[in-house]
Amino acid sequence: AIIRSIPRFLFAGSVVRLSCDLIGEWLLEARKRIAQKEWLVLAATALVVVSNVTVGIFFGLFLTLVLFAVEYSSVTGIVSTSNLGETRSNVERSEDEHLVLFKNGSKTRVLWLSGYLFFGSASQVADEIREAVQDDGVSAVILDFSMVPAMDASGVYALVDLSQELHLHKARLVLCGLVRRLKIALETAAEHQEVSSLDLYHDLDQALEFGETLILAEHTQSQNSSRTPTRKLSSLARIDSMNNVSALAAEISVDQRDDIWNQLLEVELEELDPGRRAVASLQQLAKKRRVLAEKVLFSHGKPAMELIVLLDGSVEVTLPEKEANHHLRLPRHHLNEEKGDCFVFEERHTRVRRARTGAIFGAVEYAAVRPIQSNSTQQLKIKTLQQVNGHPKPSFTVPLMRSTGTVVGGSAEVLVISFEALRQAEREEPVLALVLRTWLSRLTADALMVAPHPDRQKPTGMLRQVSDPEAQPPWTPITP
Repeated sequence: AIIRSIPRFLFAGSVVRLSCDLIGEWLLEARKRIAQKEWLVLAATALVVVSNVTVGIFFGLFLTLVLFAVEYSSVTGIVSTSNLGETRSNVERSEDEHLVLFKNGSKTRVLWLSGYLFFGSASQVADEIREAVQDDGVSAVILDFSMVPAMDASGVYALVDLSQELHLHKARLVLCGLVRRLKIALETAAEHQEVSSLDLYHDLDQALEFGETLILAEHTQSQNSSRTPTRKLSSLARIDSMNNVSALAAEISVDQRDDIWNQLLEVELEELDPGRRAVASLQQLAKKRRVLAEKVLFSHGKPAMELIVLLDGSVEVTLPEKEANHHLRLPRHHLNEEKGDCFVFEERHTRVRRARTGAIFGAVEYAAVRPIQSNSTQQLKIKTLQQVNGHPKPSFTVPLMRSTGTVVGGSAEVLVISFEALRQAEREEPVLALVLRTWLSRLTADALMVAPHPDRQKPTGMLRQVSDPEAQPPWTPITP
């Protein structure tokens, strides 16, 4: 009875007031708080609700789902791009090979992917690859999935179809860094689509090596097997991802291997030892050793006791699990960790370098050797040896190796000089000590001069960034 006595215009006025407040707060004032796309969805939903509330609710829900798919696809997908002219594998190459890769590296595109990929983001990736192949003349595309936890079925089949499409254009799609479940899904989809094979590689470093091999092989064929004069390799040292300094000698033939010390110490010998007495001493100290394939040349965490020069063959340098990547937090519910699923960057060993003829191992470690001082505190990773191979305690401390070197691709021949013998020779021959110490200082200084500034590096993990091989070096000749 009381409600009936209240005039209807009061209820109508309350509803109108409430409606005006809602429109003002959630439609007009919201324009300043939310993005334009979201506000347009809100406005369109309000217009439909005016005519039909039920239809407006479903219409708004539909637009919201579409907006989510579009926005999420822009967050995931391709996060960085490069090519083989800018980014290389950790395989050491000759100067001629670096020049070929720099000039022809734009034919191979490298794309880094991130996040969960579904039909929207996978379609965007496929469209960009098609555009690169058709418009830019790209002959190979490398996709790095190391930051991708999973992909839906539509994205998997889209990549398999894209691989077939690129094959018709004589281009290749190379996939790497896949988690186990995603790799199995791609292989199953390829079998279902009757695709002969997919180019799948364990990590980005191996995929880049494959791309480099394709470019070098194509260049060799274009030269009709005609050999051009091999230029001497760059005498500049390098600092790899472990901050290890490596020196690379010139390309040497079998009968020139005994002359490797003249090549490595060429700069120092010309000024400090014209008579080459240091070379004669090193040749007497060095012992040749043949190491079988898959044998470990040096081990991470073991004392560094030898200076090793690689005369022939290849050595893969690997690191244990990278502590630098522990801060990466990617969704793991897509991984079956009970079966050993993990991301590539979480694996136990990672290749950081593939050394070739002329590589030096132990140079930096030898420079860090120091006499034992009873009143000094041992620094991190410096170990005092009580006994080495049954010999008496040496009178110096040595650092521990920061990597593991394994012979690959057949046996290797190396020159080995023990630290103890080399230090004894330095004490007896001051010229040898002067040449060696100057050489070690030059290696370190040259490597620091050509190393890229960390603020200018792309997010390519441990991979080497390269510049124009023919660019002017950061040295200027000065004549007195």
